[in-house]
Amino acid sequence: MTQITVTEPDPAFQKLIELFLVELGARAEAFRRASMTGDRVMLRSLAHQLKGSAGGYGHVELGVLAGIVQQDCLDNVSHAKLKQSVDALIHACEEASSAEIVFAAEGV
Repeated sequence: MTQITVTEPDPAFQKLIELFLVELGARAEAFRRASMTGDRVMLRSLAHQLKGSAGGYGHVELGVLAGIVQQDCLDNVSHAKLKQSVDALIHACEEASSAEIVFAAEGV
């Protein structure tokens, strides 16, 4: 199991981080459905939302992967290329959503 260490001291923000990670499973499913139906508009919208929020919750990698999906939709890449990008993002979302969250003091 993946472990995510968070050094955010504010308990309210810790709860937001936990909620963000829990909701990644639902986001992964939304990406999967949009990919299966070939809905590039929905994929682009979902990717844009995740790209904008992921970094703020300490998930730079998810933001980067979401940015790739968003750009692939804008560039109208082949179905195979888009599926590859979406599958990588789904995998990262599922991995992060099942990660153990550890809150630690800064500098630990």
